[in-house]
Amino acid sequence: MNPASRNRHLFPALLVAAVVLLYGRTLTYDFVNYDDYDLVVRNTDFLKDPGNILTSFATHAFTSHREEGVYYRPVLLLSYFADYAVWGVDPAGFHLTNVILHAAATLLLFFLAVGLLRQARGAGAGADDDRLIAFFAALLFAVHPVQTESVAWVAGRNDVLLGLLVTASLWCYVLQYREPKRRPAMFILSAVLYAAALLTKESAIFFLPLVPLYELGVRRESPVTLFSGEKLMRVSVFLVIAAAYLAARYNIFGAFIGAEKLYGKIPLDNRFLMAPGLALTSLLFLVWPADLNIVHPIENVPWFEWPAILVAVAVAAGLCFVAVRYFRKEPLLGWSTAWLITGLVPLLNIFPLAVPILEHRLYAASAGFALAAAVFAGKLRTFSAFRNAAMPLLAAACFILAAVAWARLPVWKNSERLWLDAIEKEPGASRSYFNLAGYYFEQQKFDRTISLLETYVRLKPDDFTGLAKLRQSYFLAGRPDEAARVCRTLIDQNPRNVGRYVEAGVLFERMGLSDSVIAVYEEGLRVDSTFHQLHRRLGAWYRSTGNTGKAAWHIRIADSLERLSPMPQ
Repeated sequence: MNPASRNRHLFPALLVAAVVLLYGRTLTYDFVNYDDYDLVVRNTDFLKDPGNILTSFATHAFTSHREEGVYYRPVLLLSYFADYAVWGVDPAGFHLTNVILHAAATLLLFFLAVGLLRQARGAGAGADDDRLIAFFAALLFAVHPVQTESVAWVAGRNDVLLGLLVTASLWCYVLQYREPKRRPAMFILSAVLYAAALLTKESAIFFLPLVPLYELGVRRESPVTLFSGEKLMRVSVFLVIAAAYLAARYNIFGAFIGAEKLYGKIPLDNRFLMAPGLALTSLLFLVWPADLNIVHPIENVPWFEWPAILVAVAVAAGLCFVAVRYFRKEPLLGWSTAWLITGLVPLLNIFPLAVPILEHRLYAASAGFALAAAVFAGKLRTFSAFRNAAMPLLAAACFILAAVAWARLPVWKNSERLWLDAIEKEPGASRSYFNLAGYYFEQQKFDRTISLLETYVRLKPDDFTGLAKLRQSYFLAGRPDEAARVCRTLIDQNPRNVGRYVEAGVLFERMGLSDSVIAVYEEGLRVDSTFHQLHRRLGAWYRSTGNTGKAAWHIRIADSLERLSPMPQ
């Protein structure tokens, strides 16, 4: 192999090695009880049926386990179908796929950066510099600690796929100009990859402006040229794909987005006011990833109050200024900043999110951040003071970030470590206690489960799910009196809900407390005397205790009420 060929393969090999060395140990990690179970572990009936491959394109990602209907992720489900076919429910195989996809996304960013740098520089010397800058851009992207959530979490694969497909689409779009003979094929492939990105995650639609911005910035096309003739047709193809995707969502879910009806608790005007603060929070994860956590309560964001909100607005405006200011002067710096901005837009909660702040959503945006940082470091070398320091500083930054990512990764080893870490960092966040309690419940460690659920109930005293799980845990732990107390709490919270009386009565039946059984069922009948299930259970209990007269009376009423009830449609 000649020196030029060795050099051509050196950087890609180093990038793959960096990903494998950093993330290879995730192959020993388990699934975690945060979407992994719903999507994979408890979803085997869905994944083992090949007929559901087509079903994936007509429903939402959690179709087997949840009623939510806004997560349209067929490509993600296809990846799980493939993994399940090869590995079954072995977590090592699913983690291996995540590592491979991250390595592929890293390589694609490297090749894209090389092509962009060469186009921006023009013909002539500088190829070695281009490859060095592209290498550091891809390395920064590969080892950044914010990626640990996406790569080490099986359900975080969605964002890895999004970043991979967006980058691949852009690379093919660039290649059509470098290889004129393959231009039609490269353009078609670019469009297909963008369609796949949309079918991976809806936020891909926000990356659509990168195509015309590339033409206007890096290729320095005039707006007149862009919006006429062949150029207009090419841009229009991406617009048509986006429109077709939105139409498909509307046909399936009855809405173009649909998040508003599920998560739109915050008024739209307030969401706009919060947007700069959320943008700054996400940007800080990229610039200073020192407080990584699975839980980031929105109420703890400091940038929503005056005067801190002014800082957030200033930073957001400054980022937009850089993109605009350098769009023509330093087009690649301006375009990569625009990539970062487009990646931040879907995180601003303007289109409502179930959980506004999650690190894995930064995966695709971090590619733009890494490219912008490397290009900026390359520009610094034109100044004498930084000529010999810019690249070593960038290398040092990559090393530090890799060390932070290495230290962060073990948190994702299993559910216990994940939620213990979250509780330590955010002790006031209720979800961590509930999810860790769920993990211990499955391990039948009921004392730990009860302790965590008691804390959860203190933080969210009106949550039925938490109280119901606490009641069940008390009973299984051999503490029926506490379980009965929770039953009374549930009844007191919603005395008109006759189902609560049934639940309490069933518990008292198991405890053999005859007086309590009769009392709670009769209390429920005073709330709703037409609820046939209460009559039937009370009649059955009277029969078991030898009171056949009352038993026959309640069962006769139950039969009569059932006959009067409308038949289910």
